[in-house]
Amino acid sequence: MPKPGRVFRADARTAHGALKSHDLALIAKRLTSGGAVLVPSDTCYSLAMIPHNEHTRARVNTILNRPPQWPVSLAFPGIRAVRDVAALSVRALHLLETFTPGPLTLVCPVTTRFAEQGFATRAVGSTDLTVGVRIPDSHVERDIAGCTSFPVTSTALRTADGEVVRSFDDAVAMLTATGLPEWDAVEGDGGFRSRHSTVVRLTGSGLELLREGDLPFADLRAALDEMPQDY
Repeated sequence: MPKPGRVFRADARTAHGALKSHDLALIAKRLTSGGAVLVPSDTCYSLAMIPHNEHTRARVNTILNRPPQWPVSLAFPGIRAVRDVAALSVRALHLLETFTPGPLTLVCPVTTRFAEQGFATRAVGSTDLTVGVRIPDSHVERDIAGCTSFPVTSTALRTADGEVVRSFDDAVAMLTATGLPEWDAVEGDGGFRSRHSTVVRLTGSGLELLREGDLPFADLRAALDEMPQDY
């Protein structure tokens, strides 16, 4: 079964723990050629691919044994990159500026351009022209999300009983067993920053909680309540 083409070890990074430029260029080449990269995210190891179309999403869901209709969330390097894909309201921008990088997934409408291109329905799998946006705390994942002109999928590896995978060796073995071709693996430094992201959606009347994680829902609501009147 295909093993990763390249393994980027944690001890081969810069003094600050960042991926070296040459390694990041190789990762970008893998992603833009349609390949996949095993990435240390905030909570566990995740599978990163550029969401070109419905075939990419189908591959992600098949590889990770997810229901085929499930949408994928996307990781971005920062708010500027998010704005290329998602239509951010003032409230959405305030939440992203306050709580990211961090364990927040914010469901936002896609921009008109991406809606017209069918990006939300085909590549993301959304039924309502929205996309789940993440700006991860993991600087490695942020670097990978920003190494091309596209965001990347941020889909967790889970065991058969639903537990997230935090062991690099276990994550590599899991992807190897799927027969995934053309992929690379990035080793984490062993320290994951959170257990679960909090997933919310802004509505016309307020804030809807889809899943509460490490970031308390009450903190998000309080941040919106405390927004300056002239924001």
